[in-house]
Amino acid sequence: MIEKQNADFFDKDGNFDWDGYESTCPKILRTPNPHIKVVKDKHKVYSREPYAQEMYNKLIGHIEENDIITHIKYGSAYNGKVFAVTDMTASIDIGYRQLVYVNLEKEDDEFKGMQTGDEVSVIITSLMEDDRQPIMGSVSEGTKQATFQ
Repeated sequence: MIEKQNADFFDKDGNFDWDGYESTCPKILRTPNPHIKVVKDKHKVYSREPYAQEMYNKLIGHIEENDIITHIKYGSAYNGKVFAVTDMTASIDIGYRQLVYVNLEKEDDEFKGMQTGDEVSVIITSLMEDDRQPIMGSVSEGTKQATFQ
């Protein structure tokens, strides 16, 4: 039988007691590491490992090299590629962690023939109040905005 580490922090049902565990942790582990040089003040690194700076630098480098979008805004236009198309929707990859979904029934006829791999401009049309909701967009509106810029 495998014995669980920190067995004191598991209840009779096998659920881990995070509050009990946290109360025994040194406070220093719950504060950002002041020795890590971050590119933005809002970035926080909690690791105290000797390789923490190197890992942070690799993460930031990966984000910059691959044009990864970390935040999107309602009403903003983004360029992307059509990832998939069904009869009713198209999903667009703009380099964000989620795909943008386009309701083809609301799009102009010229955009209903989109195919996987097509380059498009899409405007975000849904408020992203929570990560469980899909991000909705409009290719018609995105193309209009791209044309006038």
